Formats: sequence, C-alpha cells, structure tokens
Amino acid sequence: MVWPSEFFIGTSWDKRTVAWAKFFHIPLRYTHAYIVFQWPSKQVMLFEANWRGLSWATWNKAHQADGWAWYTDDRATPETAARLYAFCEGACGKLYSYPLLVRLALRLIWQAWRNLRGVVRGRGGVAEVCSSLCNEAARAVFGEPYALLPDPSPDEVVSNPHLHFAQGGGV
Repeated sequence: MVWPSEFFIGTSWDKRTVAWAKFFHIPLRYTHAYIVFQWPSKQVMLFEANWRGLSWATWNKAHQADGWAWYTDDRATPETAARLYAFCEGACGKLYSYPLLVRLALRLIWQAWRNLRGVVRGRGGVAEVCSSLCNEAARAVFGEPYALLPDPSPDEVVSNPHLHFAQGGGV
C-alpha cells in the first residue's frame, strides 16, 4: 500500500487551506477545520470537520484522464463515518482513527475560534495555535511532525480546464 506523502490540518484562515480550497472550489467556513491527505499519484482526499462531525470529499486525478474526478458528501452521517473509517483502515494500509481525527479537528476549531477576536483586532494567535495542533495531530496520526502541502503549481492549473486558480500558484 502507498501511504499518503503529505498530511495537513488547518482552519479557513490558513494560507495553505485557502490555496487548496480555491484549487478545488471549496467554500470555506470559519467554523470548520480541514484535513488533507495527498499521495504521490496526485490523489487528494480532503475531510471537512464541523460541529456535527466529519464530512468528506476526495479528488483523484489518476482515475480520470480529462480532469479531476470528485466525490463529496456534505452530510455528517453514519455512512460517511463508516466510509471514512474504511478508507483510513484499508486504502492507506495504516489505521487512522475516525474519533481521533474528529477530536483533533474540533479542538482545532475551538482553539482557533477562541482566537478569532484577536485575529480580527490584529493581535494574531491563530497561526501559532494551528502550527502547534498540526504537529500534534501529525505526530498522533503519522508518528512525526506534519509536512505542509505545497501550493498547486501553475502547470497543474494551466493544464486542467476545470480549475480556475490564480496564476503563479499563490492565493
């Protein structure tokens, strides 16, 4: 089994989350957290955590020649949880605990939300919280600190007619 080469968890304020959300046309919500796994084969799975639980969406370029195939489920249902658990246990070849991801994501939301007033007033704080929690989450899941996902490259953007991302790969 090929394990994910990248792992990232962040809030809608995080630059990398914003980059991938724009890349995949995902509407970000301030009260949600986002967990991303990426493989060398360009398969990307993104999980969106909110107060109800964990929804999921996945994009897999390897299985569709003319663009990114995508599947999404915005409902945090038992079926969604079962599907996510099956993916985590089987597709990766390594167990990622659904309760663990939800717990980490909700903790990230809660701590970032507590810092919102500070961010609005220019006092910062969320970046440090996110960085700390990203590392904590990655150590719990992978056993090592997380690696930031790179911004989508201009080549990927230009070659894919389904995407409308800023030239240069920035946000």
